[in-house]
Amino acid sequence: MQWDKIWAINKKVVDPVAPRYVSVNKDSACKLIIENGPNPVEARSQPLHPKNNDVGTKATVYGRELWIEREDAAEIVEGEKITLMKWGNATVSKKIVNGDNITLHATIDEAD
Repeated sequence: MQWDKIWAINKKVVDPVAPRYVSVNKDSACKLIIENGPNPVEARSQPLHPKNNDVGTKATVYGRELWIEREDAAEIVEGEKITLMKWGNATVSKKIVNGDNITLHATIDEAD
């Protein structure tokens, strides 16, 4: 079987019912501090699939400290707007680089 046929079957059979999760590799995680994020941390219910509510819901945690992949953090520059899944847009105000360790500071753009 060719890959394009496998992808087509996946799109038709698996994709409509597969739950969506997000993860960050612990070994390449960098901290993103949301200055105006909720304190204390809170969990909000989010759908497991953007187009199929029958798949169910999951708890998504919101707080002042998030983790993103180092590869992504390295490309972000101060003043840049980034989009956080299930949260919205944020503007990066500070980037601290210490060797392989990167810490970003940002604020959620409430108007966006």
